Amino acid sequence: MWQEWLHLKNYVAIWFFQGALLRDEKGVLVNAQEGTTKALRQWRFKSFEEIEERKEDILDYLQEAVRNQQQGKEIKARIGKPLIIPKELELAFQKDAELKACFDSLNLSHQREFADHISEAKKAETRLRRLEKIIPMIKRRKGLNDKYRK
Repeated sequence: MWQEWLHLKNYVAIWFFQGALLRDEKGVLVNAQEGTTKALRQWRFKSFEEIEERKEDILDYLQEAVRNQQQGKEIKARIGKPLIIPKELELAFQKDAELKACFDSLNLSHQREFADHISEAKKAETRLRRLEKIIPMIKRRKGLNDKYRK
């Protein structure tokens, strides 16, 4: 059946967008982006046999998730996260007024994407490489993740 054409590398997962609200009595849910997401959880499966063995549990989790959604239970996204401009981007603004003007014309979520993209890099070289990559995008007023949006 579907196992014939699907081959697992490490695991396959079911994502629960409001998974933190689930009771998780089996202790199977993980936060795949610790420190980044509050509500999102996933259940990972390493084999088809595991999926087959846990069918009833999977159904229980899915039904609970649907009930929670129908009841309007939701963990809301944190609103008002401050925009913190990394020093590399700030220095680029000082050297290039057009870049600053283009950046300022972007909406806050796009500005935050660019700022966070640089800030999340640990090495100075990576931060500068990311800055070089995003400068043309900012000037074209294209968001960092626009290619993934519909």
